Amino acid sequence: MMNVLVVDGHTDERRAIVEALSRVPGVSVQCAMSDLETAAGVLARYTPDILVTGTELADADGIQLVEKVRRRGMSIVVVGPTSSRDVWLRYLAAGADRFVESDHELAELQDVVRGLVRQLRSTCPESPVRVGRVATGLVHDFYSYLHALEVVLELLERAPSDKHLWGEARAALEQAVSLMSMLMGHVRDDQARAPAPVALGEVVRAAVTAAQSLTAPRLELSVEIAGELPPVLGVAGELERMVLELVLNASEGTRNGGEVRVAVTRTADAVLVAVTSVGVDPCVPRSGLDLGMARAIVERHSGTFLVASCEPASSSVLVTLPASGALELAR
Repeated sequence: MMNVLVVDGHTDERRAIVEALSRVPGVSVQCAMSDLETAAGVLARYTPDILVTGTELADADGIQLVEKVRRRGMSIVVVGPTSSRDVWLRYLAAGADRFVESDHELAELQDVVRGLVRQLRSTCPESPVRVGRVATGLVHDFYSYLHALEVVLELLERAPSDKHLWGEARAALEQAVSLMSMLMGHVRDDQARAPAPVALGEVVRAAVTAAQSLTAPRLELSVEIAGELPPVLGVAGELERMVLELVLNASEGTRNGGEVRVAVTRTADAVLVAVTSVGVDPCVPRSGLDLGMARAIVERHSGTFLVASCEPASSSVLVTLPASGALELAR
């Protein structure tokens, strides 16, 4: 079942969208609201599969909501009146996946959502090799940035001197390249690669950078890496995936405005990675992202894995990986 969140400033239109989507198989409308402030608060704590928004909210324009949440790893559909091509191009450039007209029966909206349901299901197949929500989010973000780049380039053809559009184009291209690099690390068979000395500090920084596009916009994500870390013997792609899983897991239980801290330090013969979440709310629904993959990666690298509750509103995962020199001596 694909979860949908509906936002529209007009009561009748909002009710019509909910009723239309309730007739689409495989769709569950989780909640509906009228304003940007409430929607932003909900989306900071919960990420649906699909966001459907109108162009007019009770306290803002729909494009402001799209810009605010476009990096959350969900599909965004905008429903609005028949507008000029420039209007819906602006929505697509802001991060929306589709702009549909609000016809009487909302048939176009239903068709678009059916297509998204099929697409989302096809990108999340069951597999012996668990790719998980991380790779799914990266795939979605990658295509979103490519789509945004395509739209911005079309707008630049009409206004080649628009510096703001040039900045959007560069940002979309840079992020797409970064996400593709991360994605390749998830889909290739890392376990078949021979272990090599890895600079864990660089791996952690890359994983935290990728996590910023997949976590709530109000979440504070910080990283602190001690200098002069010894290399660890392992596969960089697997270790990057492990850190990303830990950060996403920590972010899911935080309240609006919570914090996730990533710290990397060393002992005499090991490197320590601590991922701590501050502001954990036991009432926040979680998607079920487990730590099985992260734990398995740590064990394959001859490390240790510890989960601890530091205080009522804080939890931490501590990973210890032996330095490459110490591991080679042990072997």
